[in-house]
Amino acid sequence: MVAILAKGDGDADETPARRSANYWLGRYGVEIRTALTRRFGPDQDGVDDAIQSALLKFCRLDDRDDIADPRAFLFVMARNALRDSIRRANSQKRRWAALSATPTLTTPELTPEEVLMQQEQQQALERALEALPPEARELLRLSRIEGLTYAEISRMTNRSPADISRKIAAALLQLREHLRTVGAQAA
Repeated sequence: MVAILAKGDGDADETPARRSANYWLGRYGVEIRTALTRRFGPDQDGVDDAIQSALLKFCRLDDRDDIADPRAFLFVMARNALRDSIRRANSQKRRWAALSATPTLTTPELTPEEVLMQQEQQQALERALEALPPEARELLRLSRIEGLTYAEISRMTNRSPADISRKIAAALLQLREHLRTVGAQAA
């Protein structure tokens, strides 16, 4: 086990409130480590980290003189720190297992006909957008692509939100009609 603090050699004349972590480690460290190893198993990682965490927290306490049994107090703090560490590690393992167990989303293979149909639909949409007046195209871009609200567009264009809503609705109707006529012609 590594010494925690370089200062304080644990002299007998120190008051309990001034004793360093090294003093407490030397006094109870082996005993606490043995108890934790016996309880959680010899292969358990984090025993030393739990002891160090408990010692540091204990040494930071302002009222540690009031603690009747520092050994028991340190053991409980170290045990709880180790339990928390084990829980975090198990939770992390479960998360990784769940992530690795979820099937990856595969995109279905498109047939050449489906690819061609998608390209034709994309071209029809582009032509329908080009057929719109520039003002309607700009309002659609701001609303649908940029994600701006009607109120934000209203501030930018000095138009009322109701007017913007009407113009966008009319543009969407015009797009739908254009795509419907293109679809009817293609069929």
